[in-house]
Amino acid sequence: MRQRRIGLFLAMVVALVPLTVYFLGCGGGGSGGGGGVTTSRFVFVANSDASSVSVFRIQDNGALESLDNVALAADSYPTMIALHPNGKFLYVVNSNASGGEWGDNASIGAYAYSADTGAIAEIEGSPFGWPLDGRTGGGSFLYHFDDNLVSVGFVLHLNYTNPYLSPFEEFQRFKTHPAIRGLFEGGRRISYGSRALTEGGYQSIPKLSFPGGALIGCGAGFMNVPRIKGIHNAMKSGMIAAESVFDLLRPGAASTSASAVSASASSSAASSEARDYRARLDSTWLMKELRAVRNIRPGFHLGLLPGLAYAAIDTYVLRGRAPWTLGHRKDHETFTPTARSRPIDYPKPDGKLTFDRLSSVFVSNTNHAENQPCHLKLADPAIAITVNNADRVIEQARSAGGRIVREPAETFWGGYSGVFVDIDGHPWEVAVNAGFPLAADGSITLPPR
Repeated sequence: MRQRRIGLFLAMVVALVPLTVYFLGCGGGGSGGGGGVTTSRFVFVANSDASSVSVFRIQDNGALESLDNVALAADSYPTMIALHPNGKFLYVVNSNASGGEWGDNASIGAYAYSADTGAIAEIEGSPFGWPLDGRTGGGSFLYHFDDNLVSVGFVLHLNYTNPYLSPFEEFQRFKTHPAIRGLFEGGRRISYGSRALTEGGYQSIPKLSFPGGALIGCGAGFMNVPRIKGIHNAMKSGMIAAESVFDLLRPGAASTSASAVSASASSSAASSEARDYRARLDSTWLMKELRAVRNIRPGFHLGLLPGLAYAAIDTYVLRGRAPWTLGHRKDHETFTPTARSRPIDYPKPDGKLTFDRLSSVFVSNTNHAENQPCHLKLADPAIAITVNNADRVIEQARSAGGRIVREPAETFWGGYSGVFVDIDGHPWEVAVNAGFPLAADGSITLPPR
């Protein structure tokens, strides 16, 4: 653990070098770094404490003439500025925290820049990473096909902290971005789909073989996370698995395999497992590719901008050869209680660009029997009620006054371990199960947040 922390710290220190080069080097004939950027005619300075950008004209004698002081969003605290190489756009990095710190919603604002007057105007909907905040990782893809077909997708890391966040609704919001909206206006939605991506990478690959089968493709975790691509690796893993199975089925292979098994295992089980499958994979370009990008995804635990900084140094300087391997955290452990989370009011779908879940599932072409057993199994079903539902329902009770009373004549039904289970929840039963003290009159007074 200490070695990983030291390695991560050193990488972040070194990452400052390419970032400084970037902000010093862009600008289409200009230069600048830290809190300002210079062109041949103008100087732009970020005023962190005032949350503004000052614009100066460079006069013929070298003196600066103040032109404007553009106010940014309150408490944005801009720290760095860069110009697009074409000289038409200005990018302002906002830390959204005072005192040189980085806030949870750090962002990059984009502004149109006039090379003639120096005037800047914010481009609507431009913050980097939108619509996600600075602590929530994700990305998107957009593919154009023949016959006026466009495929758009939105990826959201499942280690987000706000339990009110909805990956589906964030995807709908993403499509309303000015750079995306125009591609779909006047079009027609013809299909929809969703799936989970295995982002654990190299350090999360499980045991790949077992008697009678093997794990191949994305189900085994062979996706290249930075590229969001896994088809090539899935095909390669299938080829290697086939070679292992082919050698296993050759005459005489069964007895050879059985002789290598411990005394506690049966020879039949040994003869049906491609035990050299992983060793064969380790000698291919597939595992080398995954190992080279193994630290990119866990680097984003630090937040969006620090994660990008680490990804840059790991990719372009260390080239995937870092002497450390960053670990992962369990996604479900990143949630904060609803009492400390900000509710998200998602807009209603318009049925043209944004859509609801039911109509989306209708065009997903899924087909299953109505009485098909659920393939999701809960290791401990009680947690869904005593922890997750209790947190939501008790917060509802707090908002209603903090004191809840069970009516004597009320009838309770269903439930798990005595907990009332209902789509709307039931504060009294959940509070009792959660261990809050019960008064003599049957009431429960919830403690403050």
